[in-house]
Amino acid sequence: MVPEVIETAQLVVSELVTNAIKTACPQVTQLADGNFGRVEIIGLTLRLLPGRIVVEVFDNDQSPPVLTDPDEECEDGRGLLLVQALSKEWGHFFPPTGGKTVYAVLRSESQAILRPTDTEEVF
Repeated sequence: MVPEVIETAQLVVSELVTNAIKTACPQVTQLADGNFGRVEIIGLTLRLLPGRIVVEVFDNDQSPPVLTDPDEECEDGRGLLLVQALSKEWGHFFPPTGGKTVYAVLRSESQAILRPTDTEEVF
C-alpha cells in the first residue's frame, strides 16, 4: 500500500477516535470485580476493500457529529474538516443498539479479494 494512503488513514482514525473520546457518554456497567462503574465504549473498525479503506468509529453518544468552521485563532475544532477534506465520503449512522458510528471512506490502491460475505456492508 502507498505510504501516503497509510498516513491519511492514520490521520482520519486519529481524528475520529479523538472525537469519540471527547463525546462518549459513560455507561453504568458491572465491572469484572462485581462492582458497578462508568465505562466509556468506543469501537474502531477498519475495512480494506478493493480501491478503498472504510474507517468506522463507534461511541455511545447519540449526538451527530457537527462540522464546524473555527476561526483562525482556535486551536481545535478542525478534525471533521480534515476528515471531510481527506475522504472520498464521510458521514454517520445510528445503529439500532444505540450510540452512533461515524465513518469515512478513503481511496486505496488495494485490490483485495472479497469473500461473498464481505459485500454485505459496502458503502
